[in-house]
Amino acid sequence: IRIVLDAVLNHCGKTHWMFQDVVKNEENSEYVNYFSVKNFPVKSLPVPNYKTCSGCEYLPKWNVFNPKVREHHFNVARYWIDQGIDGYRLDVPYFIYPEFWQDFRQVVKAKNSELCLIAEEWRDPAQWLQGDTTDSTMNYTLRDLVLGFTATKRFNAYDFVNGINRLQERIPYGYHHGMMNLLGSHDTERVLTAHQNNTEDCITAYYCMFACEGAPMIYYGDELGMVGDNDPGCRSGMQWDSLDANAEIFRTIVQLNALRRDHIALRRGTQSCYAVDEDTVIISREHKEESLLMIISRNNLVEYNSSKLPQQLQNHNWRIINGVTVGNSWRPNKDNSMIVLQAQQ
Repeated sequence: IRIVLDAVLNHCGKTHWMFQDVVKNEENSEYVNYFSVKNFPVKSLPVPNYKTCSGCEYLPKWNVFNPKVREHHFNVARYWIDQGIDGYRLDVPYFIYPEFWQDFRQVVKAKNSELCLIAEEWRDPAQWLQGDTTDSTMNYTLRDLVLGFTATKRFNAYDFVNGINRLQERIPYGYHHGMMNLLGSHDTERVLTAHQNNTEDCITAYYCMFACEGAPMIYYGDELGMVGDNDPGCRSGMQWDSLDANAEIFRTIVQLNALRRDHIALRRGTQSCYAVDEDTVIISREHKEESLLMIISRNNLVEYNSSKLPQQLQNHNWRIINGVTVGNSWRPNKDNSMIVLQAQQ
């Protein structure tokens, strides 16, 4: 097991002992310049008189322009690396100036050059993938595309493929396979909730995520079909007494993990996407050792055959590895709407 910690360096809780020292000792506090307090006494309500994260009075913002705060943060980062962690996920890094993260990278990579740095990013990942800050980002853009196709249905297959292709162009070469792909997190509604509790549509979303370049991430409980709106609904405790709550979703994720583990093309292969019709996409993964096709439909995928493949994919003889062959056609297994094909060597 590898361990990646959540590094929250933009803000702390208002009960943090340094902030409480400022509350108690005001301008005489040793840590008064660790935060940005406008005047004294410190007041949280009705409007805080200190800088916060997104206006939350319980999250005072660190003054990261203060060299002592920077060194404090760097020392904390060094400590956990010494304890053996394997990486950091950086919380709201866009609220801190870029030079801080450039220095942070140098500090942590000096301790462990293999340490993984993942940025929280909701918009354009490219700014974090230039080699001077992080190694990966949370791929919320992919989430938006997948759920637009499978949940809200505001995207048809052509829209989805165009969006995927644009996203791939925005990610610099060498970073695609390390992207942190996700459908749900502690900052979003639950995946099943996003799909209006429709298990089939939810499963189709997982097909899309696992087929795309990047490392799939499952937020705890989503594999069981836990439901909940955005924060705080998505942060309820793990339902340990309902481990069989949605066996179909759980079984699908287990199968997809096994498929990814057994096929290097899904882990390391290049990606091409095609729209067959408004409801069906083909995601091709090419590696020097194998070629795979994932045929995914948000409508019932009854059958498919080689004559329907895009012209550029008809130069292989394909054999089915997920689904069944009926005559000259391929059909999905009874309980899903995905066909996986492998090129015969």
